[in-house]
Amino acid sequence: MTQGDDLDVFEAHRTQLFSMVYRMLGSISEAEDVVQETYLRFHQQPKSTISNPAGWLTSVAMRVALDQLRLAYRHREQYVGDWLPEPLIVDNNPEQEKLLSQSLTMAFLHMMERLNPRERAVFILRKAFDWSYREIAATVGINEAAGRQLYRRSLGKMEGVDLTPSTTRDDMHLFDEFMATCASGDFTALAGKLAADVTVYSDSNGQERALRRPIFGNERVAHFLLRLLKNQPDGVRLEKRLLNSEPGLLVLDGQRVVTALVFSFRSGKLWRLYSIRNPEKLTALASE
Repeated sequence: MTQGDDLDVFEAHRTQLFSMVYRMLGSISEAEDVVQETYLRFHQQPKSTISNPAGWLTSVAMRVALDQLRLAYRHREQYVGDWLPEPLIVDNNPEQEKLLSQSLTMAFLHMMERLNPRERAVFILRKAFDWSYREIAATVGINEAAGRQLYRRSLGKMEGVDLTPSTTRDDMHLFDEFMATCASGDFTALAGKLAADVTVYSDSNGQERALRRPIFGNERVAHFLLRLLKNQPDGVRLEKRLLNSEPGLLVLDGQRVVTALVFSFRSGKLWRLYSIRNPEKLTALASE
């Protein structure tokens, strides 16, 4: 197999590998680094030892991602405020959108922070890729019984989480109606479009002004949203995008993305709002 053949085989699986690793890490740049490392190892591996390229690539990418996640979790212990995944634009990549829409909303990834690295790996390989416990055990470095136990534990921690996103490209009208209500300034109407347990999370790692703690409840969130829209500085514009397969807004100051807002709807009402203000997590959005 030539280097060109290597690259062709790898490229056929790149999007799926990125999707899996991004699920693990919640970081675009780190996921891209892991995928690149996987290719380098694939290129260096004697091809006579690889009977199933897709399985080999997935296993190697997961092992590298698992090591990276263990390191990342130690760093997140010093993170200021809520840690949210790096938002990913998918409305210009239909193949990626299809893969992500299966289980990769911002809400889903945020909930995955409940899992430790091994639980997360087992959960993803079993739930998203339907791997056998034998395959999972070989990849994660555990026995099959431990794999089953980790999967049961992860399901318990994720109990009550909707694994299927309710918002798709066809449901963007929910978002448009919601934003029109916000613009009207009608507090009662806006509160009526919010779920009783609606929550706003904000992530800046102390680098920008952001919520110190989540805001909970439809009345408090309605007041927050109306103040937010009223206090936008001059020159700021909003750009509607599909972020992690859910409606999103990019807040731009000139060409610079200063905030990414991701809206998660359940049963026709806003259920979660994620505000990402950490500049390090907005770099990839500026290049889209």
